[in-house]
Amino acid sequence: MAVWYEVLHTEKDIHNFMECNSHFHDFKIERVSYNPDSNIAELFLRYDELEGSVILRFVGVCSMNVNIQVEFGDADEIAGSVLLLTEKGQFIWIAEDSWGDKSMEHIEELKQSSSWIQAERLIWATTDKEGKPTELPADKIDQTWDNYGKIEHHHFDLT
Repeated sequence: MAVWYEVLHTEKDIHNFMECNSHFHDFKIERVSYNPDSNIAELFLRYDELEGSVILRFVGVCSMNVNIQVEFGDADEIAGSVLLLTEKGQFIWIAEDSWGDKSMEHIEELKQSSSWIQAERLIWATTDKEGKPTELPADKIDQTWDNYGKIEHHHFDLT
């Protein structure tokens, strides 16, 4: 049975979601779909031959742009991404994190050259090796990071 999580409209929930998924560093946008009848867009972000891949489901899409950079016959990996909350309370996920905490100040510049989706809600799920939604693995909720020899334990409370 698939377990879907929703990102709440709080900075804490956004931070937990992004940290839990390593800001999608080294993920690839494998598939994008949009259903105009339900106004839902889905992004399938692949990581390591599907192990640890994620589906992002954007509900109430306001606008979106897909800009895939292709080199040597393969789509580039995402170096990192940001999830921002607009003044209207909408999410905007951008496959670019070069501005970090100042991303909102540079939003128009980021939107010019990156893939992005702006929507009312964001729901997500991890996938199994076949790319089907599955329950969130325990090691995704409780993670151990090795930051230059310093071991850190992180627990993510997800909704």
